[in-house]
Amino acid sequence: MAKHPLASLRESIGASHPSYARLLADTHEKLGYGHMAARREKVSRWESGRTVPELTAQLAIAHLHRVPAREVTRLGWPAWVESATEDTTGLLALPWTRAGATDALHEGSRLGSGAAPRRLALTGPFARTFVEQWRATVADGGSVPARKERPPVLPASPPSSPPTGAGSGRHAGTDSLNWARARVESLETMAGTVGPDILYPAARSDLSLLATVLSAADDRASDTELLSLAARTASLCAGLTIGLGDSVTAERYYLVAARTAAVAGQRELSAACLRGVAYSHLLKGESSEVVLLVDTALSVVSTRPSLSTSGKFPTLPFLPVEALVERPQYGWPKGGERYA
Repeated sequence: MAKHPLASLRESIGASHPSYARLLADTHEKLGYGHMAARREKVSRWESGRTVPELTAQLAIAHLHRVPAREVTRLGWPAWVESATEDTTGLLALPWTRAGATDALHEGSRLGSGAAPRRLALTGPFARTFVEQWRATVADGGSVPARKERPPVLPASPPSSPPTGAGSGRHAGTDSLNWARARVESLETMAGTVGPDILYPAARSDLSLLATVLSAADDRASDTELLSLAARTASLCAGLTIGLGDSVTAERYYLVAARTAAVAGQRELSAACLRGVAYSHLLKGESSEVVLLVDTALSVVSTRPSLSTSGKFPTLPFLPVEALVERPQYGWPKGGERYA
């Protein structure tokens, strides 16, 4: 039997039936709809499909998950719940493990190939749950061992295509790592001079390939390196989509990058990507979660992030923020907010 979308929505914030019932009852009362009994049986009946919540209960659920009230009346039950889950639970419900990070990368590689997400994913309870899970993963140092050896130094000119066998076998060797690192560094360098409309398709393609390599390889010694490169690529995709004016898709990429870097034990990179999530929220005009995200990111880094030369927002590693401000000919954003 297929899971009800309300169950997916509830589980994505880590709430049990009793805790979700209490949360909804509190929200219902705060919204001025009056008292609602906080019974777990009520939530269970909704999720079983036996009963439909009253309109005020639906509005409380929608408010809790930051779904506009107009969507509740426009789509009806349970279509509006399905709409709320399609953009969020698939990515946010993944485990903070190598497998979960790889699945997140596959989710990220599909961004840009279909309809763009319609709303920010990390809002309300989703944000608090994600932050708690992120803190725990970063505190544990990730879920994969660090590499004991670094690959040889890269050649000056990176190859334009993966080496023979990259992603086709069960071993991600030095050649694959060298190729992947060269590609990431090349794209990062070009991001300062080439428009996002040109670079974004290449970055998306590389992200898809890295996800495939990680899925195929059983060489755990290369995991940290591959995951770090994939996180950098996802972060680059985020910056490029911001340049293309799509901060909602950028948020998804930053979420993928933050998770992947955290699992790899790259806390500085992961924290930078978490700040990227906050920045994408600011660009969307949604500031509710920004302080939580930025404070969480700053709590684990050794030094506070520097500001760009414009003094408007922090420089993220692997993302030329100055270029995002000063290249209006490509439609890149002209301003932002200072993180204090």
